[in-house]
Amino acid sequence: MAFQKGNIRLEGNIGDLNFYKSGDHYRVRQKSAKKTKNEISNLAPRSKENSQEFGCTSSFSKNLRDAFKNAIGQHYQLFQESSNLNRIVKRINLIVKADEISERGHRKVLPHNLMLLQNFSFNSNSSLKDTILIPIDVRYIRDTQKINLSISNLRPEAHLDIPKGIDSFMIHLTLFCINHQDMNISTEYTYSELLSYHHSLHSVQLSSAKEYDITDAETLIVAVGLSLYKDTAGYPVPQISPNLNCFDIIKLYPPSKSTQ
Repeated sequence: MAFQKGNIRLEGNIGDLNFYKSGDHYRVRQKSAKKTKNEISNLAPRSKENSQEFGCTSSFSKNLRDAFKNAIGQHYQLFQESSNLNRIVKRINLIVKADEISERGHRKVLPHNLMLLQNFSFNSNSSLKDTILIPIDVRYIRDTQKINLSISNLRPEAHLDIPKGIDSFMIHLTLFCINHQDMNISTEYTYSELLSYHHSLHSVQLSSAKEYDITDAETLIVAVGLSLYKDTAGYPVPQISPNLNCFDIIKLYPPSKSTQ
């Protein structure tokens, strides 16, 4: 991968070169020819193993990113960041390699290894732990089978590390439920009302609408985000350039019939 320099920015194909825009940058890469089944079968064993596992990694990474994008809908533009798919692939690749049960070439995403997603940031420019400086309490309520998020005694001007000029913010909650039998990912998304940066809040509460009967076949992933707004002509305008809105995976509930 290389960067384009000069006044002319190209998009499209010239020969075996592909010119494209990624985020704010123009890049160029060499097109790779697709391998036939016979070519794949003749690969060296280690290369073939890596190729098979990368297919698993890429598929799961794309599904996770698409699930996030589809869950939050029009709010995705608040957190859109060009490198997040590559970073998801890198993290999922580590999770696949952590499989100590399967043989090389057949390693996959195992439920207990998904804990390696803890603290993953969908936006590399801003992380939740460096933005909200007090604890975020996330609990699975066993009686109601719901997820509850609570932030108590929030004083935004003291407890949020955000740029100057911000007037309000919003808290977001996304839940990913991964079924390990078919690797299907279902999602739920909710968010708070617009909250003033200049007023203390006794408590911020968000709760899932769905019930989650966590079983031996499912992992529940909790991701929390914060988006920033600035008053312009009397209207709250979302701040997306530079994009310092954050959305992080902060808790995972692995498959267990005794989850507390």
